[in-house]
Amino acid sequence: DGIFRPDEVTNEYLKKRIEARDENANDKTMAAERIQVIVKEGKFKHSTRRLFSFTSDKNWWLVVGVFFAALTGANMPVSAYILSQAIGHLSICDIGRNVDGTIGNPQCIDLLTNKISWDAISWVILAVACFLSYVISGCITGYVSEWAVLRIRAQTFKAMVRQEIAYHDSPDHAPGIISSWLAT
Repeated sequence: DGIFRPDEVTNEYLKKRIEARDENANDKTMAAERIQVIVKEGKFKHSTRRLFSFTSDKNWWLVVGVFFAALTGANMPVSAYILSQAIGHLSICDIGRNVDGTIGNPQCIDLLTNKISWDAISWVILAVACFLSYVISGCITGYVSEWAVLRIRAQTFKAMVRQEIAYHDSPDHAPGIISSWLAT
């Protein structure tokens, strides 16, 4: 199921290694070899299902956050469409000088002003929608990720507490080092 269980993966290897242990082997080399075996055998897999299990009660929030992130991503295409419409509207009528010295057709200028005003309003609406979608998606995904990190740290702490006493006697697993693992 993609969940890493060290006891199931490396017990046979460790038994063989302990039986054939020579005087030069120490805990660090055994730990390094254990990691190499885990990677080599391909038993350690990252599961998306497991990742979502950390946020199981917050997955609906995550769906809402992804929806607003998609709205945020739609900013540039919509902005390009509004810009193309504005450029098209600018070419509606010729605003040159007429024979009598007046500038352009007054009806055409009114139409042009009306269309460009709607383009400007569209950009303002897009800016407000983009701001809201950035804020909402950022807040929701931040909330869900904070919840997931909290649960992962709690499970890590539980796993560290369940270790044998010899695990904590090692200088690599001093209380300060373990607390810094949990803090970062």
